[in-house]
Amino acid sequence: MKPTQSNLNNSQYWLTAFLLIPVICSMQFGSAYTVDKGMSVLYSGLAGGVAGAIGIACYYFTEKRKPIFRLAVLMMLAVVAALPTVFLPHPDALMSKDGVKYSTCPICGYVAYRSQEKSCDNCGIELTEDEMRQAGISTLDSLINLEQSFYFIPDDEKMAIDFNQPTISEDGYLLDKSWSPTISKAAVEKQATYYYEFRKKYPVKVQVIKKQ
Repeated sequence: MKPTQSNLNNSQYWLTAFLLIPVICSMQFGSAYTVDKGMSVLYSGLAGGVAGAIGIACYYFTEKRKPIFRLAVLMMLAVVAALPTVFLPHPDALMSKDGVKYSTCPICGYVAYRSQEKSCDNCGIELTEDEMRQAGISTLDSLINLEQSFYFIPDDEKMAIDFNQPTISEDGYLLDKSWSPTISKAAVEKQATYYYEFRKKYPVKVQVIKKQ
């Protein structure tokens, strides 16, 4: 007995579901596993390929079963495909250097923040109550915005303000790509104007001491 057009369409729908749903559920694996953009794409592609192959195998395994059984298998497959991403620790929780565990710095975005010391080994900024008092600020969010406004000021006033940063800093710390600045470019530009005027008014004099 030849399959009808309706049966063919039904089979195509099931095949598409068994292929795409596990692939989509597993595609975020790379982003959860690493903060490196290139490797993230690679890991996501591998995870999607494996999930897709398993999905096709499940399609043929359930081809002659009842729709309710196939739907149950499909839902279970989607859950299994998503589990590695859901339970995988975030990259910043895995990062360590010289035996020190780091989290993402709220100022620079690099995984170099010491939670106990409340300081960053990459940008060197401290987020302590003493710093808040010295700056005359009452909230941590305000201190973070202030420090970010200084952090993103270019050394050369002719350069445009850019929030894009290298994946790995000069000191070897990874950028958490899920992080984004809380301050706007307009606020940085305003702070930069005061900074450049102050630098022109009070230039730093460098004295070279010659050896005798």
